[in-house]
Amino acid sequence: MAEARCAFAILPGEGVDPARLAASVETALRHGPGDFAAVEPLDIAPAGGVTEAIEAAAAAAADYDWLLVVGTNEMLAPDIFVKCAPALRVHDAMWGGAALSSRTELPLKVERITRLAAQELPAFFHAALRWWVGQTHFVRPALAANAAAGAETYAEYLNTLWRRCSAYKTAQALTLVEETVPPMAEADISRFIEILERDPVFMPVHFGGATFQLPYTGLNPVIEREQMRGLFFEHEELAFLAGALPPHLRIVDVGANTGNHTIFFAGVMQAETVTPVEPVPRAIAAIRASIAANRLANVDASCLGTAVGAETGRLRPIPSASAGLGAMHFAPDAAGSVARVPLDGLISGRVDFMKIDVEGMEMETLAGAAGLIAAQRPVLYLEVVDTAIAAFTAWIDAHDYRIKKLFPDKTHCNYFLVPRERT
Repeated sequence: MAEARCAFAILPGEGVDPARLAASVETALRHGPGDFAAVEPLDIAPAGGVTEAIEAAAAAAADYDWLLVVGTNEMLAPDIFVKCAPALRVHDAMWGGAALSSRTELPLKVERITRLAAQELPAFFHAALRWWVGQTHFVRPALAANAAAGAETYAEYLNTLWRRCSAYKTAQALTLVEETVPPMAEADISRFIEILERDPVFMPVHFGGATFQLPYTGLNPVIEREQMRGLFFEHEELAFLAGALPPHLRIVDVGANTGNHTIFFAGVMQAETVTPVEPVPRAIAAIRASIAANRLANVDASCLGTAVGAETGRLRPIPSASAGLGAMHFAPDAAGSVARVPLDGLISGRVDFMKIDVEGMEMETLAGAAGLIAAQRPVLYLEVVDTAIAAFTAWIDAHDYRIKKLFPDKTHCNYFLVPRERT
């Protein structure tokens, strides 16, 4: 198989030592060339950004089978060519993990943040946004030229490659870095988030032999970590609900986030209708994309864009610094961008089951649904933060509900409530 020819180009950047990087290539070749008959350097102009350099290198490598782009301040692992040989027989582009340059003995100890592997599009975005994807990679020159042309950021280049060809990120250490793994540029992270909103990427999740598509936003780390494993978030709790409740219910999903529970209620539980209530624009975009991707005709999207509470007003969103869309809070603000409406003024008609997850605003939400709850007596499933437990238990007693199941967490608990007359 040692017939392929590979060109390598070192990306320009501040503090780059081309001689040292080139020496790491020679060291790797002495260890073994893998499937390559030749690995030869390219001389590319140092001007311009990353994508311009890749485009120039790809053009110069047009007569080669492969182009190895060597990232700024990364050196090649000694066994990179041998280690990459199997994957390069299958894929058109390949990235890897990283080890510290002081650990040159084999096998290399891979830095934790670089260990996630990816072959599918959602896993790649998860690796790039929550783990690490470096600049060093193997790629077919023609594909690199096409992807780099017109790309203003490295993120756009990566997005094009991963959507158009067979790409792969291994957890094996292909490069060496000094002291710490260089983070992805903030501009690239922001661009990835924009790309995911414009061109949604879906994760397949499974339940009961059926598969559904949920959107990867890059903004919901806790929820999307479960969905990346092919599971609905809170899958054990949802399985309980599916067993405890009959199909064909009219369901209201208050605090729908990106649609995890909405899709489960509509698809798995075969609700007559599901009405998601969600005020966050980015989450709303994800819900709409997911409804379309799963071709669900039983989701009523008319209440998207509105927050709920005890009274009418306006709210100001307060994003979470780390927990993502699912942990966004809202504060009263007459000039706020989000309208607040009590559920009594938002929902009409029959309601059999209502899920409420509103990040600490559950008591206000229940107060605004007093008429609905008194008239319809729906089964309830709601998240209650620990600081609201006293008020919550008083509400249960006053409204004649019974707790049938608890699902505890660190700072809150999810409760399954049934009206006393149905117990």
